[in-house]
Amino acid sequence: MEDGTAGYFEISPGYVSLVVIPDIRNQDSFDPLKPRAGRQLLSEIKQHVRTLHSMHVHVDTCNPDYETIMLDFRVKFHEGYDPSAYLNVLNDDLVRHLSPWAFGEHSEIRFGGIMYKSVLIGFIENLAYVDFISQVRMYHRYEGNEDNTTDLNAVAAGSARAILVSARNHQITLIDNDKTCHE
Repeated sequence: MEDGTAGYFEISPGYVSLVVIPDIRNQDSFDPLKPRAGRQLLSEIKQHVRTLHSMHVHVDTCNPDYETIMLDFRVKFHEGYDPSAYLNVLNDDLVRHLSPWAFGEHSEIRFGGIMYKSVLIGFIENLAYVDFISQVRMYHRYEGNEDNTTDLNAVAAGSARAILVSARNHQITLIDNDKTCHE
C-alpha cells in the first residue's frame, strides 16, 4: 500500500490494488510461467489511474504472487514408448496442463483457486503413453517457502492476487521393467 502501511489486506476500504499481468504473446523477454510487469510500467499505470479517481481512493499497482505446484512421482510408460523421451514429454504435458496460458493457448490466467492432487493424478493416468503412476507427492512453493516438502492433497492460492502455476520441472522417476513397485 502506498501510505506505508505494512502488509497486504484483501479487504481495505478506500484502497485499490491493480494486479498487472503483461501481455507475453510473441515476447521472449518474459518468463512465460511468471510474467511480471517492470517497475516503469507499474508506475505509468499508477500515474494514469490517479487522474481517474478521487483523492479518497488510494491506488497501488503490483505484480501477482506466483505460487508453484510441483509434483514428485514415479511412472511406468506403456510398451513402445521411449522412456527417456517420454519423461520430457510428460513433464511438458504437466506444465502445459497447469499453466496453459503460458503457451499461447486460449485460456485465461486465473487468480486464487485450488488444485487437487487427485485431479492431476487423473490427468496423468489418462495420457495415452502412461501405463501407471505411483508414490505421487504434491508440493506448494511460494516466496518465503521455496523448499516446502510437505506432501499435500490440495494446493490453495494464498491470496486473491495469487496465481497457481506449474513448476518448470517436476520430479519424475521412471519405474524400470525389472523392478517391482513394492520398493
